[in-house]
Amino acid sequence: MIRLLLSLILLFLALGSLWAVPPLLNYAGQVSVDGQRFDGEAKLKFALVNPAGSVTYWSQDGTSENGSEPTGHVNAQVRGGLYSILIGNTAISGMGDLDASVFQEHDDVHLRVWFSDGVNGFERIVPDRPFAAVPYALSSGSADIAPGSISLNMLDTSVQNSLSGTILNDRLSTDVSKALKPVVIGQPSSVVEVGGATAYLSVGATGGDNTYQWKKDGVDITGETSSTLSISDLNASQHEGNYTVLVSNTFGSVTSSISQIEVKGSLTEGLVGWWKFDETDGDSRAERFLGTFDQISRLSLDIDRNYGNK
Repeated sequence: MIRLLLSLILLFLALGSLWAVPPLLNYAGQVSVDGQRFDGEAKLKFALVNPAGSVTYWSQDGTSENGSEPTGHVNAQVRGGLYSILIGNTAISGMGDLDASVFQEHDDVHLRVWFSDGVNGFERIVPDRPFAAVPYALSSGSADIAPGSISLNMLDTSVQNSLSGTILNDRLSTDVSKALKPVVIGQPSSVVEVGGATAYLSVGATGGDNTYQWKKDGVDITGETSSTLSISDLNASQHEGNYTVLVSNTFGSVTSSISQIEVKGSLTEGLVGWWKFDETDGDSRAERFLGTFDQISRLSLDIDRNYGNK
């Protein structure tokens, strides 16, 4: 005759969202056969029944009716008479998921277990064991939470501080950081202009709080830190070269493509006389080419004397 000694512990395990993931019950027991602690692979059957054992609420394979023995079984390893199994864990062959509604609809659920050592056949372990209050957390845990019913001050202080604190870069995922890093969407165009004119280079970039640093031939141009570079009074020796701009923000930086400035000739090339719009004195008027006004007058007088009377 087989004697069975059973100690039972039932713990409710909340996995993931309380209302989205099927619940699991951790069943831990001890079995002895003929007074000896059993070692090896045990075969087990489970059913959730009413106190009288006449109504089946659930069984591991769904075949139990009116408290009867299920058709299928599950296997569990036993060491020194002790074993543990997750009731409702569908990863175990022969185990169906556990319906949380059993605990929502019934407050008298008992666990009924059958055991076999693989030799003597199945024997029901008596008595059926009632559940403690813990599994009934399934009932409240699976209730819907109305939108807006949980406010910030209802949360733990550490959670509030975490939600209210500054999110530093090291807390952002790589994908988010890449999305916030500047991206050049409008490259500066090369310019060909005459000497003395004004050239403009401009860049367009995405990102927030961007800063800019223009460079000529790889060297920073002092003070040129806006999205547009303006160079007036172009001079070939000073301004011809390769220009780029470094766009930066907290999340990274990017360098534009190279644009070139080429200076060809000057505004005064080919003119015999010229002066600036706002110039009132100096040597850049016609006197630069033909001498002073007095010299021009004397030249005109000499021409009249030598050729005018002929």
